[in-house]
Parts: sequence; structure tokens; C-alpha cells
Amino acid sequence: MVEQKVKEAAAPTELVINEQTPATVATEVVENPKADPVYIPQTLKNTQAFFSLYNAANGLVLDGEVEVIDTERATLLSKMKANSSLTVPDPISKSGKLSLIGSAFGFQKIQHEMNYHNTEADTLQEAIDLIGNLYMVKFDLSRIVKGNIATLYNCISV
Repeated sequence: MVEQKVKEAAAPTELVINEQTPATVATEVVENPKADPVYIPQTLKNTQAFFSLYNAANGLVLDGEVEVIDTERATLLSKMKANSSLTVPDPISKSGKLSLIGSAFGFQKIQHEMNYHNTEADTLQEAIDLIGNLYMVKFDLSRIVKGNIATLYNCISV
């Protein structure tokens, strides 16, 4: 019985490959549709914004908020939660200038300037990108170091 197994294992196996000629495939050439011109420019009025707060040292996402300030009148329009897509309120001013101040506890605040009516021109700044139909404003925050002045407020004491 042992001899039979050795003989079976020693016998070479034959591999039969069927060679076939490749079939010809007919493909249709489809022309790309013409792109329609964009009549309405993408501004903050018709496009949402994503405020990304992250640690500049290691790239971790931070919990914080972004203050939207009307630069012309120096008034706070709203405080918005960071790391989510939101609709920015209209400053209702001729210039449309906005100041965005990103802050997180234990980190230095960062300020970016945007224009509500001409936001596409603001994408030339390094911190502002247009990704699809969403404006992404990046706030790369750095830790507060010894010697920085920080005011603690809205703290809950137990």
C-alpha cells in the first residue's frame, strides 16, 4: 500500500492549456458632453464652509469653535462649531469682509480673512480651499507656550 502511494506521487501530471484566439471587441467612441458655463460663481451665499481645526504639530483634529466677525462693523455674527460643514451668515455689508477666528482650549487663536461676496478669490490663500462644492478653511493651531497670555472664561466650576 505504501508503494502505491509513492508510485502515484511520482507520476508526472499533464497540464493541458487550450489556446484560443482573442475575440475581437468592438467599442463605441462616445463624445464627452459639452460643459455648461457657470453663471453663478460659488460664494459663501450658495456654498457651505467646513472649518477644520487641527494641531499643527501632529495633525490631530481638535474640538473648538470658529467666531465669524463682520470686519466692517466689528460685530460678532456667530460662533460656529468646528469640523463640520455649515452655512456662514451674511454680514449684510457692501464689502462683505469676514474675519474667522479659530480657537480651542490650550491652543493659540488663529485668524483668517475672507470675503463673503468674492470667496473664489480667497482660495489663493494657503488656508482656504474649494473642494467640490465646499469651502474648506484650515486652522492649524499650535499649543500655548510659557509666556503667552490666555484668558479663561466660560469655565464651569464644580
